[in-house]
Amino acid sequence: MTNRLNDFISCSFIIRDAQPRDIDDIFQLSSLLNTVNLPADKSELEHVIAQSDTSFSLTEVNPTKRAFLFVLENEQGKVIGTSQIFAKHGTLESPHSYFEVNTDERYSETLNKYFKHQILHLRQSFDGPSEIGSLVLDKDYRSSEQKLGRRLSFVRFLFMAMNKDLFSHRVIAELLPPLGPNFKSALWDAVGRKFTGLEYYEADMISRRNKEFISTLFPSQDIYVSLLPSCAQEVIGKIGKNSQGAAHLLSSIGFQYNQHVDPFDGGPHFEAARDNIKLIKEALNARLVSAEKIDSDSQSYRGLIGCFKPQNKAGKRFLSVMADYLYSSKSKKIALHPKSIERLDIDINDEVIIIDSKLCNI
Repeated sequence: MTNRLNDFISCSFIIRDAQPRDIDDIFQLSSLLNTVNLPADKSELEHVIAQSDTSFSLTEVNPTKRAFLFVLENEQGKVIGTSQIFAKHGTLESPHSYFEVNTDERYSETLNKYFKHQILHLRQSFDGPSEIGSLVLDKDYRSSEQKLGRRLSFVRFLFMAMNKDLFSHRVIAELLPPLGPNFKSALWDAVGRKFTGLEYYEADMISRRNKEFISTLFPSQDIYVSLLPSCAQEVIGKIGKNSQGAAHLLSSIGFQYNQHVDPFDGGPHFEAARDNIKLIKEALNARLVSAEKIDSDSQSYRGLIGCFKPQNKAGKRFLSVMADYLYSSKSKKIALHPKSIERLDIDINDEVIIIDSKLCNI
């Protein structure tokens, strides 16, 4: 069996949990996105990384405060991408707020006129879903043959498959709509600014710590979209250019638009039941054995392989690589190339989880 692994090459890229030493690289990446979850502000990012550290170590006992920041590292040790999971988006202290998109049909027999109005209604959830977000990849690595963006996206589901109990039964992704220069939001200018007196960036900064003003100041009645400027109407539920790839990937594994949009910018929310997400449902658990001891029925595959050791004190609690492997479906055992074992920092008999490349075209 050893010969079957001789030509197996471990990927030079690794995905792991974020560490304080990554702050400069993450700050550079955050300027490409600058969202509530990954702000282009070093002091805010230090808080994000610290929160992620307590989450990966499982020392954060409050599920509503667990937020996991994954980083993609190249062979030189530079962080070139990030993605996140928020265990619970929506609590009593900070509810999950969104506009529900509905329609109101009207017909006048006298005028023989029919109208189908789109309406927005502010909703809140105090027992919200888990959320995936903040996927950003260095421009130099986009559209690469290694499909690094897909790995950054799908590694989150690999981690969720390992730790289902840490996450809600529903999972959402908030996608960005088309935005103007300097992340300007046409919907915010048409609605949010008029009811809060705040500019978009100012409101965005405040909402990172306190979202009370949204429920207090936003209109509680239906908002008829036809009354808004055309530039605001055009972005509601629409997917921005930079989010189209993410939308395609999410759709391919079971997510769909749920008729909810962000109250700040109108970006669509995609949703799926956790246990129905294709990658979670079909992820494989396996125990590492030496190549000499792998069962004779094992087959060669390639996939995203991850391990999780929350007790590690020096970081690298979660590690994942794209690698070739031998797998026995009968015994649930896996054999890896020594370089892959080294990159994953695992030992014989350790448990790993796998998402096969054929499941997600990576």
